[in-house]
Amino acid sequence: MSHRFDIALAKEIQPNTEFVIRHGDELRISSFCSITGVTLTVTGRIITPIGETKRLQRGHAPNTDRSVNTTRIDLTNGFLQNVAVAVSAGTPERGECYVICELWREAGGTDERIAVLFAAYITTNRQLSWPIGLIEAPTDGQGAIKVISVANPGAGVQFSQAVPTNALWRPLIVRYLLTPSAVAGTRRAGVEYNDGTNVLGRFMSGGTQAASTAQQHTFGHGTAISVVAGSEWNNGLPHSVRLKAAMQINSFTPAFDVGDAFTAIFITVEEWLDI
Repeated sequence: MSHRFDIALAKEIQPNTEFVIRHGDELRISSFCSITGVTLTVTGRIITPIGETKRLQRGHAPNTDRSVNTTRIDLTNGFLQNVAVAVSAGTPERGECYVICELWREAGGTDERIAVLFAAYITTNRQLSWPIGLIEAPTDGQGAIKVISVANPGAGVQFSQAVPTNALWRPLIVRYLLTPSAVAGTRRAGVEYNDGTNVLGRFMSGGTQAASTAQQHTFGHGTAISVVAGSEWNNGLPHSVRLKAAMQINSFTPAFDVGDAFTAIFITVEEWLDI
């Protein structure tokens, strides 16, 4: 039976689609999300072989830890006309919630992907849809700006922040307060990037601080080495470094004493979902 021919006879229309859907085909919506409170709504339309319009609607709740969550929607015989995914709750920004829409078909006992309809970041003001499906890599374009508050590590311990699973970070600013103990000797503050084993780079303050003298240190892009108001040190970071999951942003302090302490630690990064 020719579905297109039957519809043309019954309704005198030509289905505007390149996908003929069989019973058992699936629409799969997969998401990767780094924030809480996001809910998506999936909608679409299929024209059946007798010319009826079947509407699709399904909710989808992304995970909040950057891991994948997939909603599988069974389809009926006909012609796929359109699919759309929109934010129905939450306020994701670009770089925080990535959505993939695919068509799958069972063939000989094995599922195979027919097509990727769209794959891109979704936001409150950006609905994703097919036709005119947008496909972009999750590491393309602008990421999301995130400020990470790092837990104080306790006296005598350097701080360390690992890049989370399924994330890609471009460090923008590292800021912390270093309070040395009364043990004699000067300290020089620094920031270290490593891959968990090997040091990838160290970026040091242009000056030193004395024992028992607390100083705020800010490492940032395009920052010249200078002292501000006596207790603020500004220091530079490289522009183009991107760190993959499990790589680390750490403090590095030569002559560090067991009584020295880090507090008020904040790391600002541009984040992409790296999946």
